[in-house]
Amino acid sequence: MSKFRPGAWFHRVGKLLRGRTFTAAGLAVAVGLSLWAVAENVKILYIADGAETGVTLALRSDPTEQALSRAGITLKENDTITTRETSLVYSRVSITRGLSVTLVADGRTIPCTVTGGTVAELLAQNHITLGENDHCSKELSALLEDGDVITIQRVEKKVVKEQVSIPCDTVYKSSSLLRSGRSMQVSSGSNGLAENTYEELWSGDTLIARTLVSTKEITSPRSTLVIQGQRGAAISRLDWSEQYPLDENGIPVDYQKVKTGQKATGYSAKENSYGSSGGYCYYGTIAVNPNEYPYGTKLYIRSTDGSFVYGYALASDTGGFISGEAGVNIDLFYETYLESALNSLRTVDIYVLEWGNGTLYY
Repeated sequence: MSKFRPGAWFHRVGKLLRGRTFTAAGLAVAVGLSLWAVAENVKILYIADGAETGVTLALRSDPTEQALSRAGITLKENDTITTRETSLVYSRVSITRGLSVTLVADGRTIPCTVTGGTVAELLAQNHITLGENDHCSKELSALLEDGDVITIQRVEKKVVKEQVSIPCDTVYKSSSLLRSGRSMQVSSGSNGLAENTYEELWSGDTLIARTLVSTKEITSPRSTLVIQGQRGAAISRLDWSEQYPLDENGIPVDYQKVKTGQKATGYSAKENSYGSSGGYCYYGTIAVNPNEYPYGTKLYIRSTDGSFVYGYALASDTGGFISGEAGVNIDLFYETYLESALNSLRTVDIYVLEWGNGTLYY
């Protein structure tokens, strides 16, 4: 008869108990095993190590750690063991693996030992609250892993306002005030001023993000104006060419009346000035004798040979010198002083396109 070897026998029994099939014979073996374990002072350990499970045997006098070591299970410094006896010979051993993580926040480095959980739970356990713009080095929902270093970066949001210059540009305009090929700067531009509002994110003394939120113009830039001589180039801003077209010679096709050999001077005023009719003054508005040209009268003004063209004009202002001793019939408005000076005294033809009624319409 062969010699009975308890170790080998219990190994086979353990496999049977863990197997998928557990028959009446297996039950009998388990009962026999229990009786033998009581007689021999042996305990049966069911081990749960995370997702892995197993069975081992040990003397009742053996410490649990020693039994686990014999079963090939290594424990680390931060691991914990929970043993629960389910009967005289059976015990359930649960191993919880400890995780060593480091938390760096608010100038502190905190070593932590945890048995699992998420980054958010770690922060809560250490009473660390994140602000709206604060940054965590790992997702809050991520599970902790052994050796993790979780760093909290405090971020402060600041609103900063800065004033910046808006550079002026140069506008080139064709004008019949000059001979073709000549040019002249008639006004100097000036830079404008704007206020930019930024949102800045700071971590300590380090700027980590800067976003432009809004821009508000404080002062508009003024363009530098350069006129370039061109024969027949109209000066007026007004364009009534659809209603009152010109022929191939640049003369209105339809008009009420024409006065030739009229004297025209030029004048200017500061920006946003009003004429005597109450309307703004701009390229195209002119001063007249209201008794001769009621306010609102639409005109077309040019020299007889077409070299100088003021263009479509609106009677909207007056002056005491008109039709006075100076012998001036109309005064043409310019938006710069130099242009009004270049106009000097010119002889023009005045075409009445539509008579006004003394009230200014735009």
